[in-house]
Amino acid sequence: MISALASTLIYIHGFHSSPQSKKATETIAYLHDNRPDINLLVPELPDYPMHAVTMLEQIISRCEGRVGLIGSSLGGFFATYLAEKFDIKAVLVNPSVEPHISISEYMGKNINPYTQHVYYLTHDHIEHFSRLQVNTFKHPENLWLMVQRGDEVLDYRKAVAKYDQSTQLIEPGGDHGFKHFDAKLPEIIRFLGL
Repeated sequence: MISALASTLIYIHGFHSSPQSKKATETIAYLHDNRPDINLLVPELPDYPMHAVTMLEQIISRCEGRVGLIGSSLGGFFATYLAEKFDIKAVLVNPSVEPHISISEYMGKNINPYTQHVYYLTHDHIEHFSRLQVNTFKHPENLWLMVQRGDEVLDYRKAVAKYDQSTQLIEPGGDHGFKHFDAKLPEIIRFLGL
């Protein structure tokens, strides 16, 4: 039984991903086996950015104890916005820093490979990413950037430059999925203070 004031960890998946992603399921398994006292939430995000952020804001607003975030890829972009808004800690795993640019190539019809949801991205949706962009950090100490140089989807150097005032882990090799992510979970939980 989770108490009302239990610590809550929210895992925020990335673009064209879901709670069934590898890092999400590794997080679920780790907490089940090692930290069942933490209330873990892995929401399936709506495909549109403002809908996703609104859902996450509502979830955080309902939490009564300490809250920490893990955001992967586009989830790292959302986690950055939420960490600043709510003054909470977040771990950003190979985060997207310019989704208004990187996701613009997906305008039009899309199908989420995990959920099979069909949706259509418009110029308005891309503009929503720009509105959620955090350019100045009030609490850079709340963020831990984790990147691998072998990320084949996003340029890790952009994240390193953006989060230059925050704690950083920069690993050689790896990939966008962040190899051996599960081994980092004990440190992640410590950083989040959960």
